[in-house]
Amino acid sequence: RTVDIHRKPGYDPVEMFTNPKDKLVLPKIMWKLLRKKLGFRTLMDFIPLDASLVKGSHGRKPDSEEDFPIFIRPDNRSGRDMIIKATDVFNILYREITNNK
Repeated sequence: RTVDIHRKPGYDPVEMFTNPKDKLVLPKIMWKLLRKKLGFRTLMDFIPLDASLVKGSHGRKPDSEEDFPIFIRPDNRSGRDMIIKATDVFNILYREITNNK
């Protein structure tokens, strides 16, 4: 919440929102921006920490199996004949790495 946005490694979609429960969020933002323009140091802390504000299709399965991602393995087994869960990918990769040492 207080990380310099130009030095952080990633992007958090919650940063696009303000707190919907705070009815005075716009005047607070304007006040903080005015203070910043006047040269005062201020913490821009009106970003909520509630991840449930982010909605979308993350993790949604495609409608058709033709659009499923493919998993290409070193032994040329592409996995087209089987469907694996996204939560199993780590274990498969881990086994591939540890077996090839």
